[in-house]
Amino acid sequence: MRTRRLLAATAFIAVLLIGPLAGAASAHVVVTAPGATQGGDGVLTFRVPTEKDVPTTKVEVALPTDTPITNVSVRPRTGWTEKVTTAVPVAPLKAENGQAVTEIVTRITWTATAGGIAPHQFDEFEVLADPLPKVKQLVFKVLQTYGDGSVVSWIQLPVAGAPEPDFPAPVLSLAADTTPAGAAVAADVSQVTPATTGGSTPTLLAGSALGVGVLALIGVGYLLVRGRRTSSP
Repeated sequence: MRTRRLLAATAFIAVLLIGPLAGAASAHVVVTAPGATQGGDGVLTFRVPTEKDVPTTKVEVALPTDTPITNVSVRPRTGWTEKVTTAVPVAPLKAENGQAVTEIVTRITWTATAGGIAPHQFDEFEVLADPLPKVKQLVFKVLQTYGDGSVVSWIQLPVAGAPEPDFPAPVLSLAADTTPAGAAVAADVSQVTPATTGGSTPTLLAGSALGVGVLALIGVGYLLVRGRRTSSP
């Protein structure tokens, strides 16, 4: 009886410690662009997982307008249509050749024409941006629409010292341009506080919880052995 109670208590503790972390470690919409530099071109890849029991049918990516991207090329995908939305820059903007920029890209929308992204699967959407802004990071806000009409807004911004938000906006870090001209320009760019992207905090918490669970199991084993020795003639 005593043994059963100890095992039940240990299992209950493990559920309390590890259970809440399952949601925290779930997949997010993220953006990657290996090798992308400030002022250069880069292929932005948006990875979108379906976390419901209905498919994802639309993905809308809002591009930053304070540090705009002036030109994009979207890789076509079978089973999806794409739409690029543009607007006039909020503030006067000039290209590197000195000409005025009259149009920036504000949104890219992919709409499924077939089944979309099935439940518990993911897909990737690629965009060639040329040029990228000369800043250290870009924040993209994403709306994910499901087949039942529900929308998940990946728009929350990370706050230094605070836990990762439940629905963080994808953040892309850009490396500095190491060419002489690029280095001179980078020196004039204002500092931007790096954002904490998904994964690090949930991983550390999960590791800590697992460690506590292991210690609890070791303690139960010790108590069982000790009980047997005490009850022996």
